Amino acid sequence: MSSLMWRIRSGRACAVTLGAVGIVAQTALLRELLPQFAGNELYVGLIIAIWIAAESLGAYVAGLCKTVRIHPVAAFIKLTGLFSLLFPVFIFLTRSFKIIASIPTDQGLTLVQIFVPALLLILPLALLHGGQFVAACALFREMTNDEASSSGRVYALDTAGTIAGGALASFLLLPFLTPFQTAVLILLAGGGASLWLWKATPHVIQRGSLFWPLTMLVSATLLLSGGAGYLERASLALQWQGKELVYSKNSPYQSIAVLRNQEQHTIYADGVPLLSLPDPDIGALELFVHLPLLSHPAPKRVLLLGGGGGALAEILKHPTVIQIDYLEMDLAILESVRLFADPLTLKALSDSRVRVLHRDGRQYLRDSRERYDAIMIGAPLPETLQGNRLFSEEFFRQLLPNLSEDGIVALLSPGSTAYYGQEMKRVTESLLATFNAVFQHTLVIPGELNLFMASTGSALEQLGAGELVKRLQTSGVKPRLITAEHLGWLFDPTQRDWFNSNIKAQGVVNRDLAPYLFSRQIMQATIQFNPALKPLLEQLGRLTTKALLPYVALMVILAIVISRYFSGFAVPCLIVSSGFVSMLVELALFLLFQLFHGAMIQTVGLLIALFMLGIWCGSLITSNQRMSKRGDRHWLLAGESGFILLTGGLMLLFSVNGITTLLPPMAAYFLILPLLFLTGFLTGLQFPPAVRLCSNEQKSGAALVYSVDLLGGCLGGFLGSLLLLPLLGFRDALLLMLLLKVGSFFVLQNSSIGGRIERI
Repeated sequence: MSSLMWRIRSGRACAVTLGAVGIVAQTALLRELLPQFAGNELYVGLIIAIWIAAESLGAYVAGLCKTVRIHPVAAFIKLTGLFSLLFPVFIFLTRSFKIIASIPTDQGLTLVQIFVPALLLILPLALLHGGQFVAACALFREMTNDEASSSGRVYALDTAGTIAGGALASFLLLPFLTPFQTAVLILLAGGGASLWLWKATPHVIQRGSLFWPLTMLVSATLLLSGGAGYLERASLALQWQGKELVYSKNSPYQSIAVLRNQEQHTIYADGVPLLSLPDPDIGALELFVHLPLLSHPAPKRVLLLGGGGGALAEILKHPTVIQIDYLEMDLAILESVRLFADPLTLKALSDSRVRVLHRDGRQYLRDSRERYDAIMIGAPLPETLQGNRLFSEEFFRQLLPNLSEDGIVALLSPGSTAYYGQEMKRVTESLLATFNAVFQHTLVIPGELNLFMASTGSALEQLGAGELVKRLQTSGVKPRLITAEHLGWLFDPTQRDWFNSNIKAQGVVNRDLAPYLFSRQIMQATIQFNPALKPLLEQLGRLTTKALLPYVALMVILAIVISRYFSGFAVPCLIVSSGFVSMLVELALFLLFQLFHGAMIQTVGLLIALFMLGIWCGSLITSNQRMSKRGDRHWLLAGESGFILLTGGLMLLFSVNGITTLLPPMAAYFLILPLLFLTGFLTGLQFPPAVRLCSNEQKSGAALVYSVDLLGGCLGGFLGSLLLLPLLGFRDALLLMLLLKVGSFFVLQNSSIGGRIERI
């Protein structure tokens, strides 16, 4: 094999490794950041936006660096070494940033407390990765002596590596390896590729360049020989700020940790306390179990959705119960329960009447023909969109066929006997309105914890303490706290009247694609720890699509007027809107994937890679350097038309009532994945013609177009994840995106760049 071919192959290997390592590091860091933010998937958009912006800045700085241009091989090896060596350091810092910032582990974070650490933890790695890309382009140009096509070839190889790395991260690394074990693979890949490049190009290597590949390989060896385990334990100890951590595991759904305080163990999911063992909150447990089962004349079959197994022993006290189906979507939760539960709970888990199923509740109910006398939702009120799937109108309608004629649905929510703050009031009213939208009969038993019960056939509102006391006495059930006196207090008319005077039935119905309950629950938790944010959050809580429409329309009209007189304004304006819209659509599709599939975090690397594949394919279509300005304008308008059809089609899709239950689960793959690719394709389609239209004899338009595209992407990730999707809902957020793209279409139509073409 010739030395030239050997060098080119080493360069190809480096470019592929660049893409694979970049997406693996990005998804691993994202996976570690989310538990610090209570697992809220909406921050995925914020994290991706920061990564993209920082990577572009790194590419820009590297492009200005003379050393990168003159010594690209040495620069690539050094940048790869820094990236690979810093990755485990930043995983460590990600887990310990709360203790560094003196923030308690269980405290909610303000927007600044979220944005600043995310920026500081993502920025260095993304800067280095952007610099690696520029160095790879320069070394390819030096190897092939072909400046025109070197960047395109590196981009293609980088994209191929990104797709492979996304699949690897989704199906192997995130499910089975710790982040520090993943760091070993990154060090081995970076060190191996750099060593190959060093051997293939001895005539251009600077002195000392061998230091970097050897350092990466030695570091990987140290991690393999026990360092990865030590860093894992030390970082987790810092993350939990001196509390005794006795068990931890990253599952496809969340990060699980079990902390011990004397003989009591608390299970945390993404930093949020889920349940305590072996002594649970017996008052809440008995309220949740015994009142719904006593409200049914003779409950035989019970479905328990979550709850950690603590409710099983209480349910089994009812002599009429012959079958309990206990669904726990996350196997890691059940493993934690089995490790630390009391003997009574372990006995209940092995009882012949109990079936333990590792299934997503929505998918199980979609497939099951079982009918239950009681369906008990043991999950806490949602602070993630994944949790919101069990509290939406669509879910309640989905479980109707699985309820017996007098079947009862029950859940607990936070309450009060003295005062309802504005956000707790909205949460409670939304939950009540969602029940009333589906069920004919709804009963709320108020207290420090509100018990919600609903049925289609049983007149729950007619129940009183006397009837329940009678059923309790005849059933033979012996609760520890539920007594005749306690039931009398729970059904006290004064307490019921006070609750009804504070909580109205005209709340906002919570839906899959308009997660009102989730957004208000997040606001309530934020205000609890950060009261100073209450005025701002109350203002945001009043944000509506109707209020935003005049501002969007005004912005579009101003852009059309400006573009008519300043031809250089139209293309950057169009690209900003494309970056904004594509990022928001990408995020919406990620979250829609989770609604169908039940888990998005584990597969986020593959989803990002698919979007990037679309960008690459789209850019290939329009990368012909000899195209006329009129042809470039046609391509931009074609991309705009595609975006209008995409956003309009998604808006109509999200407008279909119950769409998330009408489509089969495989829609997550056969609908969402092609739409992700299409979103990337339309974005990439517009990039080359925009660059050419913004270029002239004195300057290239690549930097301008790239910058404004990333600006739009950052704004889309930031505003889409924090405001538009959670507060307006998916349909209305897509309506605003449709208006933006219609506006940018007419901005280009009315500009003089490339010559006017026929109106459409």
